[in-house]
Amino acid sequence: MTSRAANMLMLVLALWGCEFACAKPVLVHPIVVDSTPDPYAPIEPETFSTAYSLPTGGTTHAIDDADDLQATIDAAEPGDVIVMQAGDTWTGNFTLPNKGANMTPIYIISSALASLPAEGTRVSLADAADMPKIQSTNNQGAMYTKYGANNYRFVGIEFDKPSTAGVLIIGTGYDGTHSSFDIATQVSELPYRITFDRCIIRSSNDALSIRRGILLCGKYMAVVDCYIDNIKDSTEAQAIHITFGEGPYKIDNNYLEGAGENFMAGGDGVPITNDIPSDITFTNNYCFKPTAWNGTREVKNLFELKRAQRVKVEGNVFENNWVDGQNGTAVLFTPRNQNDDASWTVVKDVMFRNNVIRNSAKAFLIGGEDDVSESAQSTHITIDNNLCDEITTELITVSTPDLPLLYLTVTNNTMLHDTAVVGNKAHDFDRTGGGAAVNHLIMQNNIFTHGDYNTTYAADTDDETWSDNGWILNPASSRQATNISNFATWYPNDVKENDIDDVDFTDYTTGDYELLNTSSFYQAGSDSEDIGVNWAELEAAISGVVQ
Repeated sequence: MTSRAANMLMLVLALWGCEFACAKPVLVHPIVVDSTPDPYAPIEPETFSTAYSLPTGGTTHAIDDADDLQATIDAAEPGDVIVMQAGDTWTGNFTLPNKGANMTPIYIISSALASLPAEGTRVSLADAADMPKIQSTNNQGAMYTKYGANNYRFVGIEFDKPSTAGVLIIGTGYDGTHSSFDIATQVSELPYRITFDRCIIRSSNDALSIRRGILLCGKYMAVVDCYIDNIKDSTEAQAIHITFGEGPYKIDNNYLEGAGENFMAGGDGVPITNDIPSDITFTNNYCFKPTAWNGTREVKNLFELKRAQRVKVEGNVFENNWVDGQNGTAVLFTPRNQNDDASWTVVKDVMFRNNVIRNSAKAFLIGGEDDVSESAQSTHITIDNNLCDEITTELITVSTPDLPLLYLTVTNNTMLHDTAVVGNKAHDFDRTGGGAAVNHLIMQNNIFTHGDYNTTYAADTDDETWSDNGWILNPASSRQATNISNFATWYPNDVKENDIDDVDFTDYTTGDYELLNTSSFYQAGSDSEDIGVNWAELEAAISGVVQ
């Protein structure tokens, strides 16, 4: 094949999103066809297929716990299938070697795969009986990668690590003895095309601490239909943490339980210059913190981006977060050059759509830049058609020291405080150095509960569209009379009801916030649609997420 033909083949594979792409796949970002694109719209992430396709033509290695798992992995060739006996356990610290650039994966599967849920259906702890188990009982992870390890797919495997480090450490290079490891320092050393499909990843010991479910760093990495639970520590602990690696990443239809953060991208040191975790698709996940952790484990957030770009967060449910290690904010888009070694750190091009945030002290914190170390400027963040329920203080906080946040769009959301709590204010926009906290703001067609004090947005934003929002005042507030009398001055282009009972939700006491046609917010938006969340669209997006 000529070099030109080879180059064309690589491009076609990249455009097709073939699951088994070559060692250095080309990321093809969306091409804007419209000659006048929406300047507020985030760039969408690059995506790829994770369709299950068992290789044919290779060797099948059927093993039980009397066989050496590491030797089997080492001997396997691209296109082979390793079938592990369900119910058996392999104990140790195992490594995925680099088999060279190839287009055909090695599948590592359960012998009882036919008894597990079909592809596209999340597993649960009840499925563990039909899985083989890979476990670590020392202070190291159960599975690692060597530099450049690629094209592995685990299907129907349980990974267990009772305590200390992470269960799965995907994104480091090991010397082969597990006595030391080195973080990848260049893109060519990153693992790629590794998928965890219908796996259980957990700590089986409730009393002990563990730092991470998966440290996931690389290219074309996926966690789909998995169950990750009991990831907790007295300090930071994450169900999934992407510290570095150019992506893309697919995190879809998982149960994620992590005390510190259920999911986090960025943070820690950055070993690869100019690296930003990119092209993250985070969809249909249930991020949950057991309330039993309150007072026993350090809790911070449900979802956090410290360094990331081109991120889609859609169709997820985020539940339970409280004041503990931090102020109880559920979702953070805040650039953090944590070790002062990555001045290019940024959070940009984020779409947060059709999600539910429930039972949290605060809903969103958005930073225009890092408030400690040098970073780039946050830009193009959209929050659209979400439900935030049972929030006790601020709904949206924008905080930045010097550089304003650019292009913030907040549309068609329903964001409500816990009716038993009177919040200080709905939103707080603050720029320490003075001036606008947000440049290019759209705040439109939302329903917000008000709290005690008005949102002082007018003096703190520039180039804004703030209109057609529906506010719910609170008769329990000592400032209710002041809020009623000043409403038209504070929010001249918005509307209000003085009590949640006056809004005419279908049944807010059971969490049904669809508007009745008798509501003053019904078909009152700027687009003649309902103010607040499109209930049918949201319900369809989160259907089946909570199981």
